[in-house]
Amino acid sequence: MLAEAALWRGDFAEAAELFAMTEELAVKRVGGDDIGRHWCLTGQAEALLRMDGVAAERIGEVLAGARASADRHRTHERELGLRDGPVRQAVQEMRLLTVSARLALRHPAEGRPQGARTAEGPPHSPRSGDAQPQSLPAVDGPSPSTRSGEAQPQSPEAVAGGALVEALRLAEGLPAAQPGMFECWAGLAEVLWELAPWPDRTAVRRLHTHLAGYLSRTPGAAARIGWARALVLAAAGRERAARKAAIEARSAAERLAVPYDCRRAMELARRLAPTRR
Repeated sequence: MLAEAALWRGDFAEAAELFAMTEELAVKRVGGDDIGRHWCLTGQAEALLRMDGVAAERIGEVLAGARASADRHRTHERELGLRDGPVRQAVQEMRLLTVSARLALRHPAEGRPQGARTAEGPPHSPRSGDAQPQSLPAVDGPSPSTRSGEAQPQSPEAVAGGALVEALRLAEGLPAAQPGMFECWAGLAEVLWELAPWPDRTAVRRLHTHLAGYLSRTPGAAARIGWARALVLAAAGRERAARKAAIEARSAAERLAVPYDCRRAMELARRLAPTRR
């Protein structure tokens, strides 16, 4: 809980350290098995992604460890008497997908990160260019490169797009109580913003609905989820509503004393300010 609290208040270095310490305690609880690492490793990766100067390789290694531990948890939980249930498993998968997408977009020159497991998504179209939104590709079934027997590396946009599609699919089955989803929801909004314009407008509306619902149930998330909601509104072309949401997020960040979120909200509000003619 201390690690989660540090993540919420923007102390990302402390959060990463606390998640690493808690990870070791979790491993000891299950007799030294790596099956106990996945939740804390995912939190550590989420914290590292918010920090400047962290090598992609380091985040990729943490992500790969989280993925391996989550897979082992799913296949061996009964042997060790662990029962997370489908909701917690869906949350964990959404978090891993979101970290994969954010890492791919943060370090595009390095291609697909370790631990990523996504279907191919839509190509990236610049927010301010002339490119038209393309139709959403099918998520199920092998890609052309897979059918030909040649494994081709996916572009960062394809990795992120596939992760976004799958995460939103999993989100449809989540109940109101969503432990561990704070950074996941914010991260999905950032991914959508980077990939805008997104061709599936219904998916954009659903993500906004999820964010608004989470925010209504979790007032303490008003700063980060507030500017995340602004990103989704902006990606949907609702810039006036987006700027209002960003300003509200800045006020919430000041009230909650979270400088990181205050800065993010202020930057977004300035970017969305109407241009004087």
